[in-house]
Amino acid sequence: MIHSFVFSEGKLAAQDLDLDALKLVRFDKGLIIWVDLDHPTEEETKQVLGDLFQFHPLAIEDCVAVSSLPKLEDYDDYEFMVMHAVDFNRQDKFRTTELDLFLGKDFLVTYHTEDLRSVRAAMERCSNKQTVQIARGPDRLAHTLLDLMVDNYQPMISELGRNWMKSRICCWVKGTRGCRANKSCNGCWSIGRM
Repeated sequence: MIHSFVFSEGKLAAQDLDLDALKLVRFDKGLIIWVDLDHPTEEETKQVLGDLFQFHPLAIEDCVAVSSLPKLEDYDDYEFMVMHAVDFNRQDKFRTTELDLFLGKDFLVTYHTEDLRSVRAAMERCSNKQTVQIARGPDRLAHTLLDLMVDNYQPMISELGRNWMKSRICCWVKGTRGCRANKSCNGCWSIGRM
């Protein structure tokens, strides 16, 4: 699915344009464009990344291939970033989801294959007319997305801290050897399973 936001002078001017309309506004001076590729098809990926924005084939390849490492590449007219959002819950434990960003002078293109809270929250801010600060430039949009991603790390860090502290207390009370050897401490073993 292709989501798009077009900003003019810090205000939302258009939203969710079709590809033909995006081609028309792509090179209009004074407009800031955010295109989000959410679970895109191969055709949508080719049309937006290859045809509309004409990103380098290696950047597109890096974007489409899942990577476990963050990345920052400098191209002539844009920066390409690979970042990872975190999702932590009791059922799935710890997992990350890749978010790729193409940041140019007057555009931001984001690409992800799973729903991301940070992207959804940024879209809601844009749709709810909270765009004055966000839409001043594509760098502000990128900063907002990355800031929201970092905010989502806090619950995971807190949970890891609690588990670590429980395991340390358990090992101190029972003695490290007895606790791990008998598997009687869920705290020690849950950290090892993360």
